[in-house]
Amino acid sequence: MAKGNAKNDKTISTIAYWSHRARGIGLLLGFAITFWISRGEDLPLTDSVLRAVVGAFAMSLVCWWCALLVLQGVMRGAAARGHAAQVGGVARSRDTATPESNQ
Repeated sequence: MAKGNAKNDKTISTIAYWSHRARGIGLLLGFAITFWISRGEDLPLTDSVLRAVVGAFAMSLVCWWCALLVLQGVMRGAAARGHAAQVGGVARSRDTATPESNQ
């Protein structure tokens, strides 16, 4: 990465932070839900644990993907607001310009 690009580094670290957090939550929820359902069906402990590990992996992928979709929407919204503010600022500066200042 280029030096002095702290804003981009912060954005990447923020995205990584939230995507890792979502993946961790997905792992815990996937394991707990799958283990609970497996034990509720009276499966042996080892079978329940193996199913819970697979469920944890699947749920972590789902949560990671959902987090990326949410972050993408947030970034697009921020970019649209920034663009609208920039375009609005240009339009306001044109409206307030006097004919003498354009010569």
